[in-house]
Amino acid sequence: MDQRPEAESSRRVPIVGVKEIDDDHREILFFLAQIKTNKENTPKILDVLSTFVQKHFAAEERLLRDACCPKPMVDSHSRDHARIQDLFVDGLVCQAPTCEQLDAFRVAILDHIGSFDMVMAEWCRMVQFVPKESPQTES
Repeated sequence: MDQRPEAESSRRVPIVGVKEIDDDHREILFFLAQIKTNKENTPKILDVLSTFVQKHFAAEERLLRDACCPKPMVDSHSRDHARIQDLFVDGLVCQAPTCEQLDAFRVAILDHIGSFDMVMAEWCRMVQFVPKESPQTES
């Protein structure tokens, strides 16, 4: 669970342009790949992934607020986070997710990155907003 395939992950993940967010996206997909290859550690990986995803979503929502994104953008982004979290809870918390459940979650994450997160990143560029600190480290 220690080595992260940076080159492989980077090819598959759309780049938003906010380093901390992009790093988180690669990490989430790394955890999903680990579940497929380390079945004996699945419950532990799922626990770590669940916490990581919750913190990541909170960091994105903080970034949206800090960048003064319009309320409808923040609200729709948050609703999509809730949809993905529901998918995660419904499908993955069973501690023995199927390949189909893992793929559905992976697709949901990639779709979210390619749509909602890209809009967020474009807004940040448009208003020339640069996060001062890593969103993950804020309390």
